[in-house]
Amino acid sequence: MDNKLIDKNILDLKFKLQSQFMNTSLIMMTIGLLTFISTFIWYKERIFFGIALSTIIILISLILYFSADKKIKIILNKIYKLK
Repeated sequence: MDNKLIDKNILDLKFKLQSQFMNTSLIMMTIGLLTFISTFIWYKERIFFGIALSTIIILISLILYFSADKKIKIILNKIYKLK
């Protein structure tokens, strides 16, 4: 196989991994928002705990999302340079 093709396949696999990280972080963000909403409905006496938990989940998912987004842009630039 050609070295360019091997490099492109490796970059494609890295791209797929980072896109899965982005999907996972979006799912975590949705879970954080649902936790935030559910604390207002079911746990009115423990509202601070729900808000803190939701904030932590959303912050972690945002960090993962933007990290994966930055890595995807780098991978795409490398793929374009291979062509």
